[in-house]
Amino acid sequence: MRYIVTQPWFGFDHEIEITQKECEVLEEARSRALLLSSLEEKFMLLLENYEELEQEMLRLSLQRMIYIDHNMPVLIDNIRLLNRRFANFLTTCRLYKDHSAHDVSTIYGKESKQFTDYDQLHSTHYDKKLGYRVMEAARNFLQHRSLIISGTLHRIKHEEDRVVHLGSVNLNVRKLREEGGFKSAVLSELEAIADKKGNVDIRSFVREYISSLGEIHLELRDMFKSDAERIDGIIIDAIQRLNSVSETSHNSVYVIIYNDQGKKTREIPLLRDFVERRRRIVNKTQHITHYAVNYVSSK
Repeated sequence: MRYIVTQPWFGFDHEIEITQKECEVLEEARSRALLLSSLEEKFMLLLENYEELEQEMLRLSLQRMIYIDHNMPVLIDNIRLLNRRFANFLTTCRLYKDHSAHDVSTIYGKESKQFTDYDQLHSTHYDKKLGYRVMEAARNFLQHRSLIISGTLHRIKHEEDRVVHLGSVNLNVRKLREEGGFKSAVLSELEAIADKKGNVDIRSFVREYISSLGEIHLELRDMFKSDAERIDGIIIDAIQRLNSVSETSHNSVYVIIYNDQGKKTREIPLLRDFVERRRRIVNKTQHITHYAVNYVSSK
């Protein structure tokens, strides 16, 4: 068997011969780089669905301010749209949690300290944060029983010479109790803070939940940091070595494997984008734990 690092297109005649062991190291680096990049992509998917949910809640308040259209079909359409955004958000949260657990297990093993620590992070946030408990119960209820958002409430508040339009997005504890299937202990916590009609505004719970997941994700990044730096170095070094030999400036190389008869059997691409894609997401999502105490106002 023969292993080389080169470019696969016609006319490129530079190559670096490597050992089988070096080939295996490069292949593992590629696999891990794609896994870590995929984990960041899933977290971005989660944040984007959260962003869309927040935008929808803001849009409804703006719509009520601009238009006089409060008939029942419009209200029903708005609730359905909010339930769709909410379902997208909670489904992505579950996807992210399941996949990140699998990724930790893939890299370190299910019996490892890292996997135990990761699992404990979720347990700690569940115990400490009502928002985490409410969203977990809401996702389970949504998956197995019914939609969760029962209505919206819009009110006007006068501040000096201005009129402020405010909105809330509610679940109703009485309806949840009648329907059954919502975790009883969490429902009791919600009943203790519900208004006289049984409504509870979910917005603060959504924000606390996404902040918890943000804290957990930062812990994951820290857990993977040394591996990520090692993997990045392996891939970038392979690209730079071939660029140095060929006096070119490419952003990728290929590991090509030939059998003993000289026939090409495999091509393993190594792209700088495997590294930079993850870094781009990390750089733009460094402040992912503050959503519980921040909100948007157009005042």
